[in-house]
Amino acid sequence: MSEPWLFVYSVIIIPAFETLTGQLVFIEILRWLRAPAMLSIVSSAAVFGVGHYVNGGIGHGTTSFLSGLVFSYAYLSFRNQSVGRSFLCAWSSHALHNFLLLYVVAKLLGLSWAAGDA
Repeated sequence: MSEPWLFVYSVIIIPAFETLTGQLVFIEILRWLRAPAMLSIVSSAAVFGVGHYVNGGIGHGTTSFLSGLVFSYAYLSFRNQSVGRSFLCAWSSHALHNFLLLYVVAKLLGLSWAAGDA
């Protein structure tokens, strides 16, 4: 995958999809069921972590659970304003997280994500 497509896919598209399914839909269902905020945050993060565990093992699942706590908290922090703002807050947090991992941390560690490296 070329670097521009990696950016679009990993920083824009995937965080939007995961925010839609992992925070917006999941948390809104729990809100409809009148679940406490802490249960919504932890449950959403657990689903997020399990999804990443399936694709990347225990380390990826654990770190994704922890970041999922942040994304879910971000979603609920803005929920009293609107669903749109909640989504935007959680999505932008997730997008920034992915950007930092792919383009800052990876570069500091000397990792390359150029086409053919995978």
